[in-house]
Amino acid sequence: MSSLERSLEFGSEFDADNRKHIHRKLVHKAELAHVFVEHIEALPRTDDGFDRFLAPLVIDSRHPFFFEHPLDHVPGLMLIEGTRQVGTAISHLFYDVSFDLSFVLNWLEVRFTNFAELTSPVAVQMTITEKAYRHRRLNGLACKSQWLQDGRSLGTMDAEWSFSSPAILSRLRHSAIFVMKREFRRVHARLKEHQ
Repeated sequence: MSSLERSLEFGSEFDADNRKHIHRKLVHKAELAHVFVEHIEALPRTDDGFDRFLAPLVIDSRHPFFFEHPLDHVPGLMLIEGTRQVGTAISHLFYDVSFDLSFVLNWLEVRFTNFAELTSPVAVQMTITEKAYRHRRLNGLACKSQWLQDGRSLGTMDAEWSFSSPAILSRLRHSAIFVMKREFRRVHARLKEHQ
């Protein structure tokens, strides 16, 4: 199934103000009010052959979390969440990542250079800079992104995320907890020795 067919399969959803959003399933959200991506457009590849995308964001200044107090700009955390949603949707629409897999955000780096104003549209331009494979299956992506408004950059967000089965993720989490508990007991014992 092509990315266009998958996009049409999910269709767009419209909120109470008739604003278009991509389908909530594509960004792992239960409520449409928490979907901040209007649509995603594939752009021509970079000169280095990297895939690029452009995604206008839907900013609602009545959002109960991001605008719980009066603001005259788009909160940075809302831009970060919108960009995370773009990466998640791109994974499903353009790279055929299964909805049965769990997504893990491995790292992100954010830099803001200008305020995102509420008076003009904001878009995410994302370039996929790395595709990680395990056993010839895609299991992660990395990106360089920037927020654009009125022809200027507002800042950047670079990130890496991976996909795994819920069973593998559960094993990784439990082994990490075991290691942390063992390390805590070791440090606690050393502290007691020095008292």
